[in-house]
Amino acid sequence: AGALASMARMLKPGGRMYTLIPNQIGFMGAVQKRLDRTFFDMHVPLDEPKLRAAHEAAGLSVLDSRYFMATNFGVLNHSTFETGSPAARLRALIRQAFVAVSVAVWWFEDTTGVQLPATRAFAPYAVCVAVRKA
Repeated sequence: AGALASMARMLKPGGRMYTLIPNQIGFMGAVQKRLDRTFFDMHVPLDEPKLRAAHEAAGLSVLDSRYFMATNFGVLNHSTFETGSPAARLRALIRQAFVAVSVAVWWFEDTTGVQLPATRAFAPYAVCVAVRKA
């Protein structure tokens, strides 16, 4: 909430803030924690209700808050391992396998017209749109 309040001070009254954070709470976070614990530990995991509450605590009025996308394993990161190391290569292969799952889900959505829901368990992001009070 403190960081959001600092950023909100830069908004004009009525100005909007769009916040997108990685969803480190559900399955995505569990995979990230095992893929690269150092990267996972850099985050403060927030679910969508806590993201909303942080904006409200910062004095903003929330217009919309939700999970975004059904899945996107492309957000997984393994950057804290030395490039080219066996650990980095193995983690890159694991990440690529997960990304292939995302591509299959997107193909399914595109071909069938069925949009899978963005849920706490599988969404890669939580988003919040808020406005600075006049």
